[in-house]
Amino acid sequence: MNICVVGLGNIGFNLFAHLNNKYPGLVTGVDINENRVKELQSQGYQVVSDYQNLNEINIWLMAPSTGEKGENLFAALEQMNILPGALISIESTLPIGTMNRVRKFLESKGFELGIDIFLIHVPHRIMFGVDKTVCDTPRVIGAYTNACIEKGLEFYSKLVPFLVKVSDVRVAELSKVIENVKRYVDVAFAQEIYKYCVDEGLDYNELRKAV
Repeated sequence: MNICVVGLGNIGFNLFAHLNNKYPGLVTGVDINENRVKELQSQGYQVVSDYQNLNEINIWLMAPSTGEKGENLFAALEQMNILPGALISIESTLPIGTMNRVRKFLESKGFELGIDIFLIHVPHRIMFGVDKTVCDTPRVIGAYTNACIEKGLEFYSKLVPFLVKVSDVRVAELSKVIENVKRYVDVAFAQEIYKYCVDEGLDYNELRKAV
């Protein structure tokens, strides 16, 4: 098993560090930000800034910032040396329909999903105030074929306590978008209540405890 985490921002690095502890020596990280790569290399991590020597990867975990139209995701896919039989898991938050574009991209390269390549979407989840671990909450898993789902379960079942299989990969895409929207609404609501407490001379922390 040779694992590569694509994208080493906040989300990708936490995933990379978690896997690095669980599978030492089997995990490589890649990020196009050379300063970020040098920083992590100086800390002893196995990370690179290009895909040139990543020729034996059979599990790709993708967590880049996708860009407005997914351009960062597809730029990575274009450069990856994808071996037959590899598992590609996209953990980034995706606009609905992006996985279909990824499927078509891979098929245009001659791969047949569920036979030559195994594509899944397992949206990354993170709990409020918890940045160091990424695998201790339930995760959604979606794919286009049962074989892809089974390949994904084979890998993630060793990491995640509970996996929710969905029958349509668009449900996986949309579930993460909705989760993010709800978080933003919750934060905005809390900010408004905080301002109200300040205006009225109320103790916001006491209110939180009471609620």
